[in-house]
Amino acid sequence: MQKLYYVCYKISLGLNFYFISQGVLMLKKLAFTLGAALALFFVGCGGDTPKDVAVSFIEDVYNGKGDALIKYVYIPENEKAGAKEFVEGKLKAAAEIAKENADNAGGVKNIEVLSEKVDEKKARIELRVNFKNGEDKMEHVKLTNIDGKWKIDL
Repeated sequence: MQKLYYVCYKISLGLNFYFISQGVLMLKKLAFTLGAALALFFVGCGGDTPKDVAVSFIEDVYNGKGDALIKYVYIPENEKAGAKEFVEGKLKAAAEIAKENADNAGGVKNIEVLSEKVDEKKARIELRVNFKNGEDKMEHVKLTNIDGKWKIDL
């Protein structure tokens, strides 16, 4: 009888070890999968390209999001006091007009990138805004790289 208990004890230890090792293996697989997914997420979200910034800016312009536009724009630090507010006001007004024009054309269907000229510090992106009524409008966006971030250069 004692031998039977001993055998059962050994089997239960073996099974416990097996299930624990399988659990650890499963956790390692899960950790690896999550790590890979996070790496892909951060690589995909890392640093906006000049093209991404230009398209987002034009989308916000034609959607009338005037308040959101200032984050895209480069305003040198040595500009006179009130320059940011002045530019922000002009951007809001331009966004209102662009939204009205887009609405009159049935809304924006899509935005196509026609060309990109990019060097280390400057970029120029040529876009075509296609409207739902079949019309289109060309947009040329100049950008400057400021501390690793692309900003619209007005």
